[in-house]
Formats: sequence, structure tokens, C-alpha cells
Amino acid sequence: VALLVLARFSFSPIDPISQEGREQTLAHLREALLGRTNEAELASLEDVPVGEGSLHVSLWHQGELKARVSARGDDMAAAVRSAAAMLAESADLDEALRRSGKLKVDRVVAVAPVASEWHPVVAMSVNPGIDGLRRCHMDVCRVMLPDDLMQQQRFGAAPLVAGIRELRLGLDATPVLEQLALDGGELERLRTESWIEHRNEAVPVIRGNTPGPHGGASSWRRAAVEAGDFILKQLQPDGRFHYIYEPLSGEYKGSSSSSLARHAGTVYSLALLYGHTKENRYRDGAEDALDWLVKRVAARCGEARVSCVVEGKLARLGSTALTVIALLEYQRRTEEVRYEEVARSLVDFLLFMQRPDGDFHHLFDLNAQGIVEEKRQMFASEEAALALVMADEVLDAPKDTQPLIRAAERALDYLTGRKYDYFLGRFSYGADHWTCIAAEEAYPRLQARRYLDFCLGYSAFVRRIQYQPGQSSPADFTGHYGFGALMVPQAPAAAGFTEAVVSTYELSRHHQAEAPALRKQISLALDAIARDQVRDDNAY
Repeated sequence: VALLVLARFSFSPIDPISQEGREQTLAHLREALLGRTNEAELASLEDVPVGEGSLHVSLWHQGELKARVSARGDDMAAAVRSAAAMLAESADLDEALRRSGKLKVDRVVAVAPVASEWHPVVAMSVNPGIDGLRRCHMDVCRVMLPDDLMQQQRFGAAPLVAGIRELRLGLDATPVLEQLALDGGELERLRTESWIEHRNEAVPVIRGNTPGPHGGASSWRRAAVEAGDFILKQLQPDGRFHYIYEPLSGEYKGSSSSSLARHAGTVYSLALLYGHTKENRYRDGAEDALDWLVKRVAARCGEARVSCVVEGKLARLGSTALTVIALLEYQRRTEEVRYEEVARSLVDFLLFMQRPDGDFHHLFDLNAQGIVEEKRQMFASEEAALALVMADEVLDAPKDTQPLIRAAERALDYLTGRKYDYFLGRFSYGADHWTCIAAEEAYPRLQARRYLDFCLGYSAFVRRIQYQPGQSSPADFTGHYGFGALMVPQAPAAAGFTEAVVSTYELSRHHQAEAPALRKQISLALDAIARDQVRDDNAY
């Protein structure tokens, strides 16, 4: 029974088109689109099957689908000629669009029926960015290519089970089935091989992305600089950032709101980037954002009369710690002390919030003028540890008592020890990437080998969920972190984990115990992040 089900509902793709054939396809289509006498060869496409249905040719411009034609023929050469003729006759395309638009070809290489039209089944039947859907009845076919589903943002948008928003997995089946509705016909999955023109080359497209840079330090640096420039574009005149940008629509979401933790973390990245590039635009952007941020600092929080970063009626440890990190990284990289007194007062708040065991309270209620005892927030204690380590280095502090490094030591001792003093703590790790950044920052002032051992364990733990080359998972997952092939991994996981792994690698070198596995782990992740960045070749 299992074999019968597998045979009916799985794909059996036909052979792909050669690179020569792909380039001939685009050359012929481009000539037709520009209205030239079409002499582009299609010899390598003679007798090559069109695929499981029509050949789809799309013209994209700045994220918008401007034209699409679907053609059939006895072979690929005939289908391409037919598509070229339809494009040439399209009255909706002006001369500028014909020249500036990008041609993309989707060839259906496999089709399989969907087991059921019950919404949860449809939702989990489509591989995001790889599969499309179609329904054909008599001479009419309604098709949604992988690009269409992604452009409409149909993945991860609706709960698999009604009422459970946390279970937003797979395809939002309801609107898709409405668009594919016909009086009859079986719902089918389709898989395509796709390629797009870029600088006179045919570039393969997988899950809406192209292969991207070859990897290595030069591509990582270029990606970091381009990311920094993108951040600067999100900086508003008043010093706040836009937080969510929709590249398909060019619109911002939530622009009127503010997240102090995100704001401070973003300034931290700009200060780091300035330190590595010495490009003044990153320094200027950091200053504008810091000027806005320091206005959110309350002069007095609690009986200790210390300053804190206020959000509503609460002061959150994490937001205050990240603000300290941003201020001190700026000061360290620029040698400019304009924010030093603010940083000192906020550091006093971190010390005020530290518990005797080295951990921290996470919330302070300004109305009650007291600590909120029970509530905890992810990353907060770890960020506070890093803030104290940096404060000890950047700020002048009494050398006889060394209050800052001793407080940082208590925090790191807790985070790498007592935090996991329970049964399951021996088998797992939590949100510890800030811990390992702090441990590396603290060297050589704090040289405890247990910090390195902890971070090596953490890096090995997350390496178990890193997609490796040659695994059964999709090739475009390589270097990312995730679980199985069902859910597409996200770049923030690779970025966050890699911060910790880089720090662990540096800490291993400090201890003369370099771990080669960490270099591979870092390289794979950085290649994945650079590969997923929006570029000219994948921004169609």
C-alpha cells in the first residue's frame, strides 16, 4: 500500500534543460521582446520535451509581474518560438519595459495529484518556493507557479489548525483553492525548473533565489557592507528605524512603533561596521540613532537613583543592557565620549538588578518603584553579562575593587554553571549566544577554561541542527539551522548562532585550543546568509 501511495503522489521529474539550451531560450525570447528579426538558434532544444504542460515565460520588473505567456509545442524549440511570438505581440509592454524587464522561464518537469483537498493536506503538500499548484478541466488550466505563491505570501500565513496561531505552517490553502477553482479537474502539484536572465547569462532559480556569490571572506565583507547600507536606508529623520520592510510592495510595516531592544542592537551593528570599515556613514547613522535612544533614558529608576531605559511603565533589563552595549561599542570604535555619562548611569542599573547568585532580575516597575520578581525575558541576563564585560574595558572604573569585572564574572559563572543546575540542563542549551560573546570579550581579564568548554558544547549542540553539504535536505538549506526538510530555515538563526560560534572560535585560539570544526561551521553559515541576501541577480 505504501508503495502504491508513493507511486501515485510523488514526483518523477524529467531531465533538465542544458545550460546551452537555457541560454538559447532566453536569447530567442529577448530578441522577440525587443522586436528584432529573430535569428537566435534553438538547435539544442530540438526534440527536447516541453514538460508536463505549458512552458511559462514571465517578464518581471522591480518585483512586479508585468507579463506572462504560456506556450505549448511538439518540443521545447517550438514552445519557445510560440512564447516569443506571444511576447512580441503583447500590446501592454512599452519600449522601456521591454528593455528593462527580466525574462524568467518556468518549465514544468513533474506533476502529481494532491492526495486530498482538505485544507491541512493541501497546506502541507506544497514545498515552499519549489512547488506550484494547478487545476485543469477540459481545455482550461489555472496555474499558480512557485513565484506566484511566494509573491502572494501564502506560506506561514494561516494556522494549520483553526484558532492556533502558533501553528502557522505550510500553505494558506483557502485563498489558493479559491483562485484555482474550476467546475471540475483534479488538484495537482507541479514542480518546475526555472532560470532567469542576468547580464546575458541564464541563471538557475531555486526557491526564488539564484546561486549567489561563491563564498569566502570577500563575499562576507561585501554582504556586510551592503547590509549596513540597507540599515541606513531604514533610518528615519528623527533617528528611529523602520523595523519591517516589505520588498514585494516597497512598504514599511509598523513604522509608528518602536522596539528599543532592536534599535539598540541595530546601532551596535553599525558601530561594529564602522570599526571594521572606517566608513563615516556608519558612524553618522549610529550617532543619529543613539541621539534618539538616549532620550528614552529615565534619570531615576528605583531607590538607587540609577538610570534605565523606559518602555511604557517598565524598565527592561535586556533593552537597558543592549543600550549599554551600543553606547560602549560606539565609544570603543570612535574614541568619542559624548555618551559616556549615560552609559555609566545605565551600568549602575545593571548592577542594581543583579542578584546575589550572579543572575539578574529582568523587569523594574516604575509605578511601583520596585523589581518585578518572577517575570523572565529571553536573552536579558546574557546581554547584561556582555554589557558589564564591555563596561569594565571601556569605562574607567576603580581598580582596587574592580566592581564591573567581578560582577561580570559572577554573571558568567551563573550562565555557564548554575543556570543549568537541573536534570535536563545536562542535555540541552538555551539562548546562550550572548554568553559566548561575553566570554570572549572578557578574555584575558577572565580566563576560566569552563567558559570555553561551555561555549564549545553550545557550538557543538547547535551544529547538530546545521544543514551540511550532501545531506538529504535541499541544497539551498546548506549552512542554515533548522529541523528537517519541511520548514524553510530563516537567516536570523544562522546569524545569531554564528555570532556565538565566531566568539567561541576566537576564545579557543586564546586558550591555544583551536577547534577546526568551528571554522567550517562559521563558513557554512556565513555563505548561507550571503546567499540569501537580496542582490541584483535574485531581486527580480
